[in-house]
Amino acid sequence: MFSRLQGIVEQIAGKRILVIGDLMLDTYIFGTAERLSPEAPVPIVPAEKRIHCPGGAANVAANLEGLGAEVTLAGFVGHDLDGDWLMRGIKSSSWVFRTGVTTSKIRVIANGHHVVRIDSEECPPALDTISFAKSLEVGPRDYDWIILSDYDKGVVTNNIAMWAIRTYGNRVSVDSKKKNLKLFSGCGIITPNTKEAEQALGHTIRSNEEANMAARLLLNRFQLEAVLLTRGRDGMVLGMKNTPNVVFIPAAARAVFDVTGAGDTVIAVLSAALATGANMVDAAILSGLAAGVVVEEVGTSAIAREGLLEAIKETRRREFRPYFMGVTP
Repeated sequence: MFSRLQGIVEQIAGKRILVIGDLMLDTYIFGTAERLSPEAPVPIVPAEKRIHCPGGAANVAANLEGLGAEVTLAGFVGHDLDGDWLMRGIKSSSWVFRTGVTTSKIRVIANGHHVVRIDSEECPPALDTISFAKSLEVGPRDYDWIILSDYDKGVVTNNIAMWAIRTYGNRVSVDSKKKNLKLFSGCGIITPNTKEAEQALGHTIRSNEEANMAARLLLNRFQLEAVLLTRGRDGMVLGMKNTPNVVFIPAAARAVFDVTGAGDTVIAVLSAALATGANMVDAAILSGLAAGVVVEEVGTSAIAREGLLEAIKETRRREFRPYFMGVTP
């Protein structure tokens, strides 16, 4: 299995992938809190260090770039300072409309602990989303894969989702926070986390057995081809249409410092692997290994080709047994 995974990583370079979605700026402010504010019982955090990282769909693109794929990034960035910071961090060729306010998330880390997050967001104007969709429809169509990175901020509209699936079919991967996933019927695979799957289905998921059932329900209810249900430290569950059982993939992380952006890494690596022609199980396993690398870093982090190859070698030396009804793939 591990030699196959290494071969897949080697084949990702040069694959043409279009990422459509919500572009965000992730800002981290680090400091040491030693006293409380006299104005309220809250810590005073002197800003000792500040870093800016591409988030959302921009982080998906960063992960793909780290693997050597040729990426085109499509979305909206505001006419503001956050937008300027974000544009500086976008290395891929871009299809970016500048309008409104940049979606941003500011996280304050005091004494190594995440104490508060400040969000700023605004859906792009309707007229701009219509123009955006029309520009995609008449654009190039020679991509190997399309990713819809949908944080439900107004970029991945019904028209864009239908265009992508109508044009590329099962060569579309979706990571969406929408509750109604029927919009993505006909795509190749969706990657909800536990909370998103619970919201879509209307019930909780607490065990592998319930995750198994949830994957089957998602496939049938929304007429999907495949579902990769990500469950953090509980690993991932892969369900596929016309396959009665699911694949359980254990979590690969040795230590979890920050799960921010892990879902972006999963959809990026999964899609890049599928673009090479890899089978769904190998692609899912590879995405799990990649997520295990980035959650060991503080802040939004993108996988790199060398880091993923090293993770494959390291996992070979550890007990890592994905299983399909008890059979190791």
